[in-house]
Amino acid sequence: MSGYLGSIGFSFPAALGAWAATQDREEFRGRKIISISGDGGFGQYPMDFTTAVKYNMDICHVLMNNAELGKISKEQRGSELPVWETSLVNPSFAGRPA
Repeated sequence: MSGYLGSIGFSFPAALGAWAATQDREEFRGRKIISISGDGGFGQYPMDFTTAVKYNMDICHVLMNNAELGKISKEQRGSELPVWETSLVNPSFAGRPA
């Protein structure tokens, strides 16, 4: 678990760590690693993806796209403040360049 504060972007880096932790012992090697995050959280550390590719990490990542920093929006609403500066414009990492 990430904890409350400072946890934006925790999911995918934690999955890299979980994958690495399964490599030392034969009985854990090959265990399926699943990561789930929103687009805002993933966008905090998207280049960790290059590490996963470099080491051929078998990680399934489920990315929920709501085009905002949802955790921050929730905190703003919880404090009865207007939602401010949390919208995102996401690039298509899977698409071809124009």
